[in-house]
Amino acid sequence: MFIDLSNERKNSLNAHIPGIHALMQLRGVASLRGKYGRVLLAWAFMRSQIQAIASNDFGYGCLPAPLSTMENPDSVCRAGIVISMISKFCESVKNLKEHMQFQVLNGYAPTTKPSYELLEQAGSIMNHIDSWHARLPRHWKAKLKDATPGGLPGERVSASEDSWTTCFVAIISATHLFFYLQFLEYCECVTPSLEALKALPDENSVYYPLYGIGGRIQDSVNIICLSVSYALGSVNVHGDFEPFHDTKHGIGYNLLWPMSLVANCQFSMTEQARLCQRALEYTWSTMGRVDNSS
Repeated sequence: MFIDLSNERKNSLNAHIPGIHALMQLRGVASLRGKYGRVLLAWAFMRSQIQAIASNDFGYGCLPAPLSTMENPDSVCRAGIVISMISKFCESVKNLKEHMQFQVLNGYAPTTKPSYELLEQAGSIMNHIDSWHARLPRHWKAKLKDATPGGLPGERVSASEDSWTTCFVAIISATHLFFYLQFLEYCECVTPSLEALKALPDENSVYYPLYGIGGRIQDSVNIICLSVSYALGSVNVHGDFEPFHDTKHGIGYNLLWPMSLVANCQFSMTEQARLCQRALEYTWSTMGRVDNSS
């Protein structure tokens, strides 16, 4: 965190991530003993997972076997397991794109046949995402429901007493959003008629996971925007961002990547992109920086 806040990164990946990843692999099952050890490990690894995905270094987002197969995982640990699955999928897509680029550069026709294994993997990940949302603790769901903005923008003047819950769900939703966008990129690599496929629902099609992808993307974007409105502030009628008087800057730091995804997502509505862009600019300014990249 301190490297990020002081802008000391020498490349896209935080220098501590490889070390954290290696340490957790070495500790293995011993890290799962005790309730607090398990929760702390899950939080630490998930933070490194998100850093890895945001930096396109997907290998560091994969959980070691003892963690990915743990019994009775809670919502935090289960989120890490799903993120690990997403990391593996994104790594496969990255490798495919690099292979296709190599083929083009060397004068070969790029491979465009769909990988049934990847398509099946994508469908499985979506089922796990649905299961994660369905099994969220009741009080988490209540917080998300309470986060739905009502009334005029800027009507609330203070942040929620428990902004961290919605912040956490927004971070996880950002990994889901990233996965959906990566899945669309994969499908565009292997078929020239993506729009036609999306218009012809057929549960027997290898592209079945595509159906409903637009709604999934919008749901993820909505959760991120709700969290920003719930924990940081809102855009006023003049188009300026108005933070809550008691906004926690740590929340803004944690929402940097989710906000950046929404601000640059072609599927975001204008108001959603504007909210996240303005909130990004505000958050960077509180960190003494003027750029809004993440």
